[in-house]
Amino acid sequence: MEAQGETVTAEQAWFGFLTGIGHWHWHGFGFFSVVEKKTGQPVGRVGLIKHSNWPDIELAWHLFEEGEGKGFATEAAIAVKKWAREELGLDRLYSYIDRENARSQAVAKRLGAITDGKRAPHEPEAKVWVHAMENH
Repeated sequence: MEAQGETVTAEQAWFGFLTGIGHWHWHGFGFFSVVEKKTGQPVGRVGLIKHSNWPDIELAWHLFEEGEGKGFATEAAIAVKKWAREELGLDRLYSYIDRENARSQAVAKRLGAITDGKRAPHEPEAKVWVHAMENH
């Protein structure tokens, strides 16, 4: 939580940790930590998420401020897409990106995702981006 710049209580951090573990056990996928090779410093998280009230599996990324703009999200997301296709057998992923978040939209475009502007039912400010799995 500190690496993310979060200020939460120890109990809240513990709950978040357990939620992540439970997601991996329930679905067989979740988030990976993204670490800068040279320094070993965490720079963000990239992975797959599927909440109970979400319509589809999301390919998501969250970089910490010091990790932004260096290609980490794109590189890690390409690896996660490949893993999702080859190991999990998934044929489609979605990203729900806030309509104001130009940087995340640029990552989605680099990954080959497209949007028709449709909004996510569970997050009205987010556009739905669709990732075809044959690329990357």
